[in-house]
Amino acid sequence: MKTILYSDVIRRDVNLPNVSERAKIVDIAAEKEEKYWVSYGVIIETGFLDSKAKFYSNELLEDLKNDGPVKMKSSDRKHKHRGEYRLSNIKGCKILTDDNKEVGRVYDFEMFIDRSPWIIWKILANPIGLSPTKRRMKIGTKYVREYKDGKLYLKSGWNRRD
Repeated sequence: MKTILYSDVIRRDVNLPNVSERAKIVDIAAEKEEKYWVSYGVIIETGFLDSKAKFYSNELLEDLKNDGPVKMKSSDRKHKHRGEYRLSNIKGCKILTDDNKEVGRVYDFEMFIDRSPWIIWKILANPIGLSPTKRRMKIGTKYVREYKDGKLYLKSGWNRRD
């Protein structure tokens, strides 16, 4: 399964059809489903000073794995905004266990983009503390109980070795 990091997708240039202005991917919208988080689209900002952000389905994006600008297929229909989470809001937030013990902070996300909707299946986290024995962690999104007040809360069955 080929994956891509959130940090490799965000702030990438986008070539929009019929638009001569500069466009960039500024955020990814996600929502929680049974096992994982899924993303039905991205938020693209056009312009420089008077930027306008719009939601676009991720089915319209081409060549996301290659370097350089992302090409977008043209579409005349309006795209219904889907997703309760914004990954840019979650990045940097604290991760807490069910007993309110801090585990670390989110620094990136690992996504599977070869099918639609995209699957956001791992949260990459820096552990707290300065010990050299502590290593960065990958936490499956299936272990996230909820995101509330700028914090991610893990389910009670979460184990660092998963």
